[in-house]
Amino acid sequence: MKCAYCSNEAPATKEHIISSAILDLFPECYLTVDENRKVIHASDPMVKDVCAECNNNRISYIDNYAKQLVQKYFLQKYEEDTALEFHYDYAMVQKILLKYAFNDLRSRKEDSSFFNKTILDFLMNENNNSPLNHVSVLAGLAVILPQYQIIFLGILNCDGRNLQYFWKIVLFGITIMRPAKSF
Repeated sequence: MKCAYCSNEAPATKEHIISSAILDLFPECYLTVDENRKVIHASDPMVKDVCAECNNNRISYIDNYAKQLVQKYFLQKYEEDTALEFHYDYAMVQKILLKYAFNDLRSRKEDSSFFNKTILDFLMNENNNSPLNHVSVLAGLAVILPQYQIIFLGILNCDGRNLQYFWKIVLFGITIMRPAKSF
C-alpha cells in the first residue's frame, strides 16, 4: 500500500478520520453514519491507507494538540456571562482541519488532489509552525437544537482553488443572537 501522507510503500494501518483522542472525550458519540453505503456502524470512522510511521509518529502531534485544545476549552460548562480568552496556535488549527478534511475526503473516495506535497509536508512536519498563506480558516458555531441536527466539519478557503469544505451544513431562517453586555 502507498501511504496517503508520505507516499512510501508500507503495510496499511487504520487512521481515524477524526482523532480517537478527540472521540474518546465524547463517549456518547459512538456511531458512524456511512452515507455512501447507507449503513450505521458502532465504531469510529476510519480510513485504511496510512503507514504506521505516519499514523503513530509523524502526524500524531496534530491529534495531541487537538485533544489539549478541546480539553482546555470545550469540556467545561461556562456561565452565560463568563468572559473567556481563547488562546490557540493558528498553524495548528490549520493542521487539525486540513488533516480531518484530507482523511474524510479519502474515506468517501472524493477528490483530494488539493492535498499536494506542500500541504502534506506541512502536516507531517511538527516543527513547521508557520501558517500556510494560501489556506484560510473560517470558523462557525455549531449548535444542537431540539429536533434538529447541525453537522459542521469545516470551511477551508484555499488560494484561488477555493476548496470550500462544507459537509451537511444546515442553516435556519430564524436566528436569535444576544449582543455582548459590554463592548
